[in-house]
Formats: sequence, C-alpha cells, structure tokens
Amino acid sequence: MLSPEYLQKIGGDHDEQIYASGEQIIRQGDPGASMFFIIDGEVVVSLNALGEEQIQLRRLQSGDYFREMSLMTGEPR
Repeated sequence: MLSPEYLQKIGGDHDEQIYASGEQIIRQGDPGASMFFIIDGEVVVSLNALGEEQIQLRRLQSGDYFREMSLMTGEPR
C-alpha cells in the first residue's frame, strides 16, 4: 500500500476523478491507457459471470492502485 503523500507525488500532474458510491469506474474490455490510485475510499473489483450475479474478486482501499498492467502492456482490461 502506498502512502497518501507518495500517491500525491506520483499522481501530482494527473487528473483527479471523484466517483460516487456504486459508480462503475472501468469495464472489462476497456482500452488500457490509464491506471488509478485510490486516495480516499475503497473500490470493489467484481466480475459479471454469465448467468450469475456479480462475483466480488477483491476490495481495494486508500493507498492501493489498479490497472497498472494494462497501462504497461496496452492490452484491454
């Protein structure tokens, strides 16, 4: 987990986005041109399985980050 100070330092020149509770941030298959740092709050990573309800894969909190691999490889999320 990264400290809030370090997150501000590495993300200082980038856009800050605020998402509402329950709002979807990314979708599977989206282009992988960015990564996200969680400054405050939490993010639930889930998957919609065919014929089933959403499956929660992971819960991320302040200081965590995600989608860095798609940024490096350029592959879809």
